Amino acid sequence: MSQFIKSGIKVKAPNHMDKFLKELNELSGVLSSFYRGSTDSIIVEINEMWDESNFNTFFDNYDDTDIYLDAYDEYLKHEANGIEEFRKLRADSVAKIAMGQRTVADAIEIESKLEKVKAAVITGDWGTGLEKLNLVEVNSAFTQEIKDELILKIQTYINDEYVLLRP
Repeated sequence: MSQFIKSGIKVKAPNHMDKFLKELNELSGVLSSFYRGSTDSIIVEINEMWDESNFNTFFDNYDDTDIYLDAYDEYLKHEANGIEEFRKLRADSVAKIAMGQRTVADAIEIESKLEKVKAAVITGDWGTGLEKLNLVEVNSAFTQEIKDELILKIQTYINDEYVLLRP
């Protein structure tokens, strides 16, 4: 099995890319394919019988309006949801401070640990946020329990909302 990557793909509507990927996946030699919005690429897993020219022919036969579309609206939704999620996390942290369940120092430590995760998620890049979160080390403030809860939230969001990345 190997991969073929076609870059420069823009998606205006998920149903266009879903249709394209469905038709692509039905071609002989294609094992799976998915769209990666962060790099505007289609990644196709192919078997040894597949030839790159097959994909180029398939791609060239597709109308530009079906393929070179813009993911702008989709990422606006992901951004808004990311901002909302981090507002909820902040409110939860403030409430825990007010109830004496968390110190201000711990809240600052947790916020510091999540800086890169937050930067990714609030710009709509939940997948990148998950990758960044997996790299964050736990400590007495940012516990494994907090990390696991956030991993579950982000993974659930990706599974439920990332239409463009579904094979």
